[in-house]
Amino acid sequence: MRTTYLSLTLLIFATLLMSCGNEGGDGAGTDPAADTTATSASNTDAEAAAVETQAICLWGKVGLRSGPGMKDVKYMTTIYFGEKLTPTGKEELIEDEERTYVEVSLSDGKVGWVNNYLLANPGELAAVTSTLQLYKRPDLATLKGSTFETGEVLALGAEKDGWREVFGYEKKKEGWIQADAGVTTDEKDVTVAVLYQRAIKEENSSKKKEQLSAIAANKALAVSNFMSLVNEALAEPEEVAPEIGENQLLVNADRVNVRSEAKVEEGNVLFQLDKNTVVDILETGAEETIRDMTANWYKISHEGQQGWIYGYHTSKKE
Repeated sequence: MRTTYLSLTLLIFATLLMSCGNEGGDGAGTDPAADTTATSASNTDAEAAAVETQAICLWGKVGLRSGPGMKDVKYMTTIYFGEKLTPTGKEELIEDEERTYVEVSLSDGKVGWVNNYLLANPGELAAVTSTLQLYKRPDLATLKGSTFETGEVLALGAEKDGWREVFGYEKKKEGWIQADAGVTTDEKDVTVAVLYQRAIKEENSSKKKEQLSAIAANKALAVSNFMSLVNEALAEPEEVAPEIGENQLLVNADRVNVRSEAKVEEGNVLFQLDKNTVVDILETGAEETIRDMTANWYKISHEGQQGWIYGYHTSKKE
């Protein structure tokens, strides 16, 4: 009998041990090795997602700052059009500015904050190889009538049913293109296109020539299909800006809006001015910061028309 009782006791004890070992009821148990593996896999997934996420700077020059917002934060460095950034996942809405700022890491490891509107986030950099028709939505019936031309740089955004959302320089052109349309993501082609676009937007003609010459002299980029655009731009005669008087402005950018009021508002554009147009200043308005750009508003007159122009894309005789 004692042997029987002892056997029963041992059997009950063993059963209790097995029950404790499988407390989860689903096989997960409390195996430390299993927990470590799960945590490791989770970390790997998070790291992979961080690497895959990329943002593209869409403005010519953007300030990277030590914190979100424009007040009480330190300027760190300048980010340039076409630069690739890695978001850290942190973002903050500054209510009095009505802007959302995101923290990003640059290619040199520098980390700071930037206005999210100035980025394609997320985005993939591409260059246009042939004329692209732009659509308002991913639907052939929503043709906008505007196009991206060969050599322009854009950021590829979301994909949907054979379409791709795209953003151009300063978001002046944005919408959808068909996913199989004429773009390339080849590193050398995209690099040449970015440098070419930066150069041709340079207002100083000698600096423009200098930048174009540097691209042409770079042997590593010689195989790019866009080098012909660089060489054509170098062959063009230098553009001479017209003289301006004390109370005049010179338009330095393409298609600058003239508005009915000194503020950016949908529907208040009266007409547009081309680059190198000279206008008369009627009144100097308030200084305003718009998307990291700071300049005065000016009430101007041109060929009998009047309106307000934001001075950032103009020059004035000092």
